[in-house]
Amino acid sequence: MKNIHKIERNPNFLEHLLIIIGSLSMIVIVTLTAFTTYHSAKEDVLNIAEDDAVRIGTVIVKHYQYDLFNKNKLNKGWSSLEIDMFDRHVKYFLSQFEIHKIKVFNFKRNIIYSNERDIIGIKDKNNKSLTKALQGKINSHLVHEDETVDLSEEKQLNADVVETYFPVYNDIEEIVGAMELYVDVTRYKDEIIHRVTTSVVNISAILIIVFAISYFIVRTGSKEVKSLLDRLHNMAVYDTLTGVYNRGAIIEQANKELSLMKRRIINGEPPKCLGIIMTDLDYFKKINDTYGHQAGDKVLCGFTDRIKQSLREYDVYGRWGGEEFVILLPETDHEKAAAAADRLRKLIMKKPFSINGTSLNITASFGVTCCYDPYESFDTLLAKSDEAMYEAKESGGNRVVSKQ
Repeated sequence: MKNIHKIERNPNFLEHLLIIIGSLSMIVIVTLTAFTTYHSAKEDVLNIAEDDAVRIGTVIVKHYQYDLFNKNKLNKGWSSLEIDMFDRHVKYFLSQFEIHKIKVFNFKRNIIYSNERDIIGIKDKNNKSLTKALQGKINSHLVHEDETVDLSEEKQLNADVVETYFPVYNDIEEIVGAMELYVDVTRYKDEIIHRVTTSVVNISAILIIVFAISYFIVRTGSKEVKSLLDRLHNMAVYDTLTGVYNRGAIIEQANKELSLMKRRIINGEPPKCLGIIMTDLDYFKKINDTYGHQAGDKVLCGFTDRIKQSLREYDVYGRWGGEEFVILLPETDHEKAAAAADRLRKLIMKKPFSINGTSLNITASFGVTCCYDPYESFDTLLAKSDEAMYEAKESGGNRVVSKQ
């Protein structure tokens, strides 16, 4: 029985939308938090390492400026013995700190000293950080252990370092060169990871709580919306008393059947016919006046039950208004529609209706027509069956009248 009106609606749309937006928002926010925290921690490490490098470099320059920037030595170069002695002093000093490498440049960009002896004398031409240092600017950047460090001739370090460049001044505050220090910051890696992890966990926990509260609110609202939609749907489609189709739903179902008939004709298939029955309870007003409207309502509900018993599963029926009902019989010609109406008439007449302990003999009148032309409007077809039904009632009721 076509007693379910199918319409497309999704009352859970808000829930689904919240889940999608919430999930995407959490991913974006957590990613941004991790990114921001990492770069903030990285900046802190750079500042700490830069301060350490400048402080250590200043001490080195203060103690060894004469050896490093003595004009005679710069012109003549260092002897191997002088480099060995100076190297021992510097390495002893650097051993107290986490310094992997030191390079000292003169103003011409030549490396005049490094704890890696094989790069002494090399000119670093295209180093932008060195250029800034020779212009009086301190600058640093983080170099990971898997990245190539500085000049291609140098060894790769097995540690994360902050590479810091800063200018070297003489006694009259003139820039005479620059120094580059590699400060080991591997020990900060765990701290950075911890800060990022803590931030991500905290923000995730907050977002989950906010999302859970929002989801609860939306889900509660969604249930109310679904309940309201169901009520509106039932009001729009079903008769509130009997639970069968109302007038609007009957018209919609009839137009669907007519459209199917048109499609068959367009496809060159044999046309099908549609049987239409209008029925009305005889003397229903008398029942209401005698036994009350509640008894009348029970009669109407019992009447719809008997209609259901007499019809096929795919037949359509509904309440047209008052005590009038309309029945649609797909693929049923005029003769079969009249026979179906007569079976229902006998079923109603045969068994009395029991209302509050009172047995009532009920009869009904039926008007039957049949549609062979799908281009004929449903209003016209219904008018024919309605006219036939009133002929049946005027003839005394409890009968079937057919009209083409």
